[in-house]
Amino acid sequence: MITLVKANKELKKVVDYLEENESAWDKQRNLKLYDAAFYDYKEDFPLTFKKYGENEFTDFCEVEYDGFLEWLTDENIEKNILHYIGRTSSFYVGEYGGEGIVGIINDIYNNNVYGNAFNYINISSDYKITPFGEWKLIDDEVQDELNYIVSNLFDDVKAVFEPIIKVANYIDDYKAYQVSIFKEYLNYEEEELQSGKTVQMEYNHQTNEIKVLKNKMKRITLDDWQTYYSMIRYRKLKIWVQNRR
Repeated sequence: MITLVKANKELKKVVDYLEENESAWDKQRNLKLYDAAFYDYKEDFPLTFKKYGENEFTDFCEVEYDGFLEWLTDENIEKNILHYIGRTSSFYVGEYGGEGIVGIINDIYNNNVYGNAFNYINISSDYKITPFGEWKLIDDEVQDELNYIVSNLFDDVKAVFEPIIKVANYIDDYKAYQVSIFKEYLNYEEEELQSGKTVQMEYNHQTNEIKVLKNKMKRITLDDWQTYYSMIRYRKLKIWVQNRR
């Protein structure tokens, strides 16, 4: 027989887990990057700012949001894990934002066991288990529900909340380093533009050399060409005579 002491011990483990990770499932978030948006990058990345202006931040957000969706897919996490609050940009990660822990436990039980909620036991607001009304601890119905708490509740709770915690941590970590990530993005753009500028400068240099050569050739008269050709012939003839000797 499962005692209330044993069941309450297992229930406490579940409660501790949910309380420890409460900020993941009960905190309102959004995907706005305020710090990155206010970062003035025209001095640090002049080529990028000159070409794209402030629009580069918008492009950065689109690229990073697509990357976030790809990460969700790679982690086998549904995109609808973000539960938006009304028509705002704020959301809870998961469906339990604003819900109490007892309500969460009842819902997990309801989703994993046939029936509505606990019908034979009660979980109080201070997370203690007692049988309902006339039901006694030894009754099979009470023991079945206690057995679920002892054997399955913690694993079922973790299965639901591990993705929630993972997504919440991803968002929080990203937002903590958003400016650094934005700088890396801008640095890549700057290097690409700098590389293109170097190639253009080399092209311009070669073009200028060709222009100079063409201008020199334009200044050479027919008499100059004849004199130059004669000098070449004379030099070759002189070398031939010397070799004959």
